Amino acid sequence: MYKTDAEKDPERAKRLNEVYKYLFAHSNINSKTNFADALGVQRTGLSAAMNGSKANLTDNLFSKICSKFPIFNLDYLLTGIGQLLAIREEVANEEIEKQINPQPTSYVDKYIASLEKQVKDKDDQLADKERTIRLLEQKIEMLEAMQHIDADNPLHYPFPIGVADKDERIPTRV
Repeated sequence: MYKTDAEKDPERAKRLNEVYKYLFAHSNINSKTNFADALGVQRTGLSAAMNGSKANLTDNLFSKICSKFPIFNLDYLLTGIGQLLAIREEVANEEIEKQINPQPTSYVDKYIASLEKQVKDKDDQLADKERTIRLLEQKIEMLEAMQHIDADNPLHYPFPIGVADKDERIPTRV
């Protein structure tokens, strides 16, 4: 079902797309999915908004953008009056970088960040080892089950049927 012109707001969509293009060019927001995740909204809703859907181009969406990225001018996003950026572009780029990639400020912060990364790396290694252990346990269970099947299945008995039961001492009539 196609949206009618009454259900679209191309001007607001244009301003939303300006925000996305600016972030795409000046930050690590490199997809609409990243953009939606950064804002805490559904990707489908954001995509609909970027395509002009009035239902998705809410004041709340623009407020979220300005909360997450305070460099943008909320008045401009809502009304189209003013400039996209609320601050000078050089300062805006620095602010975006801080928002998306916060850097530790002191030696202690850097040390804590380093230790946290080491802990995460070790947790990842443990998770890999636990997966390997589970796979090996499953293989052992499978082999044990196969061993029981072979013992219970006469088709897998090591001697041909009747050969092991034959007693050589008793003469047989011909």
